[in-house]
Amino acid sequence: MNKKILFIIIILAIFAFIFSLYFFQDNSNNLPSDKQQNGDNQNVIENGIEFEDVNSTITESTEIEGWKNYVDEVFGFSISYPKDWFSDRYSMNKVILFGEQNYVDVKNESGVMEKQLIMKIGLTAKIYNNVSELWQNEEEKLNLEDWLNKNYLPLSEGEVLEPFIFGTGDYSGFLLKKEKGVGVIKLIDIVYVQNGNLIYELTSNVPGISTSSFPTTYDYDEVFNKMIETFKFIEKQ
Repeated sequence: MNKKILFIIIILAIFAFIFSLYFFQDNSNNLPSDKQQNGDNQNVIENGIEFEDVNSTITESTEIEGWKNYVDEVFGFSISYPKDWFSDRYSMNKVILFGEQNYVDVKNESGVMEKQLIMKIGLTAKIYNNVSELWQNEEEKLNLEDWLNKNYLPLSEGEVLEPFIFGTGDYSGFLLKKEKGVGVIKLIDIVYVQNGNLIYELTSNVPGISTSSFPTTYDYDEVFNKMIETFKFIEKQ
């Protein structure tokens, strides 16, 4: 093959690769939740476990008066949250978000302040099918405790990694208090617990510039602690 043609093909391939990375990063924060999906319900089979793209059940909470109860029979848990918060479920990513949304003054690309609808997340629930899905654990397959020790020890001053009992069933898990590395300095609470093969990661509010002026009457740390005390394992479908 002509060297000039080969060179052009290689250059085009590199540009295509860079564009694909940019496109993915630009759209990764706009993944549609189950509420935003259209079309028929579809089942997603991942590692032998079937997840159905259906909305969860929302009922009145029996744990805290005036709160709602999120019941997820696919991911096998329930949790209560404030009645005026939203819950969004992303089955493909096995993530559920709980929080508020409101219009906040934000500078646009031209530097002009404008109202934008911003979400402030109070709790993020991430579900892993098994230990091999944990970050960089596909080959080693360390158990949950060993994986936490490997990735988070030694701790910095003020950080915590310790056994933790929580939820309606006094479940044995782990509490990680880890300092956020970029932007607002704050310890982020993350609770890990395992039920069978499934691992649940419950993360507290992660502050950011866009939510620093978010209008709210809630103490997000207090709400997070109340929410995890209502956490309950339920029988999966």
